[in-house]
Amino acid sequence: MRQELSCAISCTALTRRKGGHVPRTQSVTVLSLHTSPLSQPGQGDAGGLNVFVLNSSRALARAGYDVHIFTRWPEDRSHSPEPGLTVHGVPAGGATPLSKEELRAVVPDFARRVQLHPDFNAAAPIHSHYWLSGEAARLLRRASGAPWIHTMHTTAARKAHHAGASEADMGRLAAETRIGAEADALTANTAADRRELVTDLGVAPGKVHVVSPGIDTEIFTPLGPAARWPVAAPGLRLLFAGRIQPYKGPQIALGAVAALQRRGLEASLVLIGERSGMDARDPEELARQAGIGDRVTALPAVPQAELASWYRAADLVLMPSRHETYGLVAAEALASGTPVVAHDVGGLSTLIRDDVDGMLVTSLDPERWADALEPLVRQGHAPQQWEREAAKTGSARGWDATARTLVALYSELSAAHSAPPAL
Repeated sequence: MRQELSCAISCTALTRRKGGHVPRTQSVTVLSLHTSPLSQPGQGDAGGLNVFVLNSSRALARAGYDVHIFTRWPEDRSHSPEPGLTVHGVPAGGATPLSKEELRAVVPDFARRVQLHPDFNAAAPIHSHYWLSGEAARLLRRASGAPWIHTMHTTAARKAHHAGASEADMGRLAAETRIGAEADALTANTAADRRELVTDLGVAPGKVHVVSPGIDTEIFTPLGPAARWPVAAPGLRLLFAGRIQPYKGPQIALGAVAALQRRGLEASLVLIGERSGMDARDPEELARQAGIGDRVTALPAVPQAELASWYRAADLVLMPSRHETYGLVAAEALASGTPVVAHDVGGLSTLIRDDVDGMLVTSLDPERWADALEPLVRQGHAPQQWEREAAKTGSARGWDATARTLVALYSELSAAHSAPPAL
C-alpha cells in the first residue's frame, strides 16, 4: 500500500521545461474553436481534448515548431505560455458565451478572423480539433491551400450509438462526413478509433493515422505525494475524475458504491470534476439520496499536479464512460501507479489490460460494477501486481513521442503539397 501524505499543491501552471534557444524552421496552425486549451480540464467542455491540444503543442514547440493555436475567446488577445507556443483569442460572434449548438453559426466569422490574423501562416499545415474546428478548417484550406489534418476526438456516430441521437447530431454527422472526405489526413488515438472512423464516416483507410496521446511523465508518476483521503476508515478508496455528466458515468460509480454498502461492504468515492451539460446532476445530492452521503466527496476540477496526488491516494480509478476514444484519465492513473477499472469499450479496451493493470467491465449496470469490485473490497486493496504493472504501462507514454509522430505527418503532407505536379 502506498504511503499517504498530506499534499498542498499550487494551482499555477507548470512551466518546468529546460531553457535554451530552439531554432524554429516550421510552423503549424492549430484550431480549437469551442474550447481553449488553457481551460482547466474537468470544467465546462474542457477535458481530454484540451489536454491533448495543449500538451502536444508544447511538445511540438520543444521540437522546434512555431505553434499558433486559435480559439474562440471574448477578447482579441494572445498569450505565449512558453517559447514557440502562442494561444490566440478570436472573438468570433462577440463576447457572449455560446453553447456548442450555437457555435456552428460563428464558424465562418471565426475562419475569417483567423485568416486575417497577422500570425496566420497560409503555407503552414492546419491541424483542427473537433468538428466545429474542422468546419472552420475547411474554409481556411479553401483560401490557403495548406495541408489539413483533423482529429475528431469524438463523433456524432459514436454518440448516437452509445447515447442516442438528436436532430442536431445528424447535422454534426453530415459535417463530420464532409471533414473526413476533404481533409488530407485524420488522426486517431488508437487502432480501434481508426477502425471506427473508417466504418462510421467512410474515411479512406489510408488517410487515417494513429497518433496516440501522451502524458506528462514528470507529473504522473508513482513517486510523488498523495492527497489526504477525506473519509475516515474509507475501506477501498475509489476515484472518479472527469466531467460530471451521464456520458462519463459518475452515476454508475455512485450506484456501485451504494450496491456495495447494501452488501455490507465498505468503499468510499471521491469525484473530481464539475457538472457539464443540461442533464448533469449534483453527485453529492445523488449520494445522499442513495444513503451513501458520508462515503462520497465531490471536489472541483484541479490542476494536473494535484490530480496526480489524488491518483496516488486512490486504490482504484473508475472509468464507467459510455465511450472513450482513448481515455487520458486512465493513462494518467496508470502512470501514477494506480490500477483502473473501466468500461470495456473504445480506447479503454486497448489501454487497460484486463487482470494485469486493472479490470474491464462489459456492463454499465451499477450492480455488475459492484460485482467486479466486491472481491477487491473484501481484500481491502487492489492486487500489488496491478500496481506494479500500471506503473510500467503508464511510464512509456510521453508527449514527445506524440509530437514526433505529428512532425512526421506534417512533413509528409507539406512535401506532397509543395511537390511539382506529375507530368
